[in-house]
Amino acid sequence: MKKVVLSENQIKNLVDSLITEQQTNKVIFSVDFQNAFSSGQYNFNPQYEKIVNDNIEKIDQFIKGKNIENFKLLISSGESQVPNPKGFEEKGSLAKKRAEVLKGYLDRVLPNVLDMKPVVEISQPIIGNTPWVAGQDNKDDQKYTQEQFVKVNVVLTSNEPIKPERRVSVEDTVKMNNPQGNASGVGFVMSISELQFDPNYGYKKLGHHYELEIFPSDTDYWKSTVGNNLQALEIAIDKYKKMYKTDIVRRGTTKENNYSPEGVAQMKRQNLFNPSK
Repeated sequence: MKKVVLSENQIKNLVDSLITEQQTNKVIFSVDFQNAFSSGQYNFNPQYEKIVNDNIEKIDQFIKGKNIENFKLLISSGESQVPNPKGFEEKGSLAKKRAEVLKGYLDRVLPNVLDMKPVVEISQPIIGNTPWVAGQDNKDDQKYTQEQFVKVNVVLTSNEPIKPERRVSVEDTVKMNNPQGNASGVGFVMSISELQFDPNYGYKKLGHHYELEIFPSDTDYWKSTVGNNLQALEIAIDKYKKMYKTDIVRRGTTKENNYSPEGVAQMKRQNLFNPSK
């Protein structure tokens, strides 16, 4: 065998290259296609094709749900020390063939699912470390099957982190007594959460707070509910600020306001954003 000697600079460049690749190829989502292939096989029949399509749907939902643009799909595969069937005597050859079959299917199907053609790559197969003793061990033992896998990983090709996801919902209604003495809504209490997706743990909550969205003052609803009773309105607002421990109060007219997009959408859904004529 020919001995290869690397210089110090060559070793440094190789290490730097590996570190850069690890930093760039950030796996943010992974789907295991293990059940798509029967033992010792590399093609999937119609039964396994359904499993594959279900997994493709998971990838589609993740990518579209996160609005991810700079990504690629990296297929990783693994084998155990259990001997492969005839034709795949070389270690890693069966895992590699399975990855190639899956790549061919993804290349054909994904453009119609994602409305774009993603880059699909195959990484080097990983060989398990669990020893195999012929005549003693069971090839279907979990210690071997867990080392046999085919995964499709969504990998970021940009160093930009995934932006936190903002989730907004109506928590409560700000109420005050109208001129008839009945409790009527004059605004919404909005629940605001910021979440960050972590590929190892799922969603992590970064923060949570409440905001008050007071209905526009140039609407008929406002005039019939609040009228000139501005003191009662301020008392109601102060009550809900203390209740939900917030100082953020959004108010204004239909044209000039500091409402959130979610607040405007909610008001429009309930016909509370129509200015008086």
